[in-house]
Amino acid sequence: MSFDYEKFEKDLLLAVDEYAKSQLYNKDDMYIMSIEYFPDFTTFIAIRANTYSYLEEQVEEEDEDYTYYKYCEEEWDLYESLEEISSVLQDEYNKMEEKYDDDEFDELQTEHATKIIDVCKNVMKKFKETDTYKEFKKLYLNVYVREYFNEEETIQIFGELNGKDSIEEYSDWV
Repeated sequence: MSFDYEKFEKDLLLAVDEYAKSQLYNKDDMYIMSIEYFPDFTTFIAIRANTYSYLEEQVEEEDEDYTYYKYCEEEWDLYESLEEISSVLQDEYNKMEEKYDDDEFDELQTEHATKIIDVCKNVMKKFKETDTYKEFKKLYLNVYVREYFNEEETIQIFGELNGKDSIEEYSDWV
């Protein structure tokens, strides 16, 4: 494979930073942002985020479903598809599918998806060092790959990106 992971990481970091800049008017309300990656069937990447005001519209803090709405990316209000970056992933997926037999393709696609997930985590770590990130009151970060990680891995990623200050609440939700 000749996929340029370095360029992909730079492009994704730029997209995350630009998206966050576009949300600075929400800097006191937006509390979480996640890179969403779907490696199977079709390959795309997006950014999801949520605000406390939208969360409060969905559920009251005392409600037993509060943490579900707080942390479940699929329930969040803000969404940005990263079409150019997704098309690069889709092109690579198509090339591998054409070039390799099923077994080899599955193995290479799994390896590629793992590298992309690592890139997504690295991007969020690097984003935490940007001036844009520092503008937000408190912004949790995550990498969401639906039906890919087990509970322990999901919690580990969230903890790795955000430290220990909200891991207990997040763990209870997972």
